[in-house]
Amino acid sequence: MAANDISFESVDQAIAEAIVRIKANKPVDHILAWINEGQDSYVKSTRLTEWAYETSFIEFQPDPVLLISEDGIFKYGDNLLDYYEEGDLRLKTEAEILEFYSKAEEPLWFDACTAPFIIKDDLYLTAICEPAGKGFYFTDFKIFKSKGEYIANLKSMGGYIFYGDDFRSHSDSELVAMFRKNVTQKYFPEDMPA
Repeated sequence: MAANDISFESVDQAIAEAIVRIKANKPVDHILAWINEGQDSYVKSTRLTEWAYETSFIEFQPDPVLLISEDGIFKYGDNLLDYYEEGDLRLKTEAEILEFYSKAEEPLWFDACTAPFIIKDDLYLTAICEPAGKGFYFTDFKIFKSKGEYIANLKSMGGYIFYGDDFRSHSDSELVAMFRKNVTQKYFPEDMPA
């Protein structure tokens, strides 16, 4: 059944139906498509965005999961030395590298997407929230059975380093390895650990 073949009176009604169907192990793709209807590269889901504002969806989670673009940090396609001094990138210790992330991410926070969620009936109701001028728009509404499924979905998006209260996409050692691959190996191969 396609999204245009179904209709609900509200997003709340659609979500309630999706929850019932998920609990009964029935497919909900058509319901999620209806909630996300209109979502493409030009028109974001007006239905979902209006619901998110009406319900204060983004406010349910005081510290939402931030999605920081890896490209924003490592400037893929550009020369990082155009953005940083050599001494700011020639880092040796794990602590120095982790401090680099803190500094590099800070200016990206304002434009960062978030992945707000609420837990309802033991399910994770999630979306992606993107800044848009003076407000936000919401896309990619999904429902997951567990925190693990939710995190796996965020990881599958790729290209993001994300974290929240107790959500992290990468361990410290993974962040260090990413830095060494994208910075040390590329700009200072002689500094690579043996």
